[in-house]
Amino acid sequence: MLKKPLLLMTLLACIHFSCKKESAEIQGMVKDYTGLDGCGLVIVLDDGTNLEPAILPQNISLVADNRIAIKYRVLTDRVSNCMVGTIVQILALRYL
Repeated sequence: MLKKPLLLMTLLACIHFSCKKESAEIQGMVKDYTGLDGCGLVIVLDDGTNLEPAILPQNISLVADNRIAIKYRVLTDRVSNCMVGTIVQILALRYL
């Protein structure tokens, strides 16, 4: 009798804790790396991490040499010609 409720609680706990959490907003600077082979605009985070944005929200464009705050998700199914950073999808972006 207790097996079904226990199984259900275990399943719900697994689902809850396996959900992807949205990244916290993080700040950085948009840099123009077009001088490097295969590169374009790259986001350099305040901790020095380079991000290569592959997907941007609709009606949002990057402008070089501007500070931004972003939320992003790492894209593991993409490859890059630039190879200077992690390929990401930008979920939210605001200029500072």
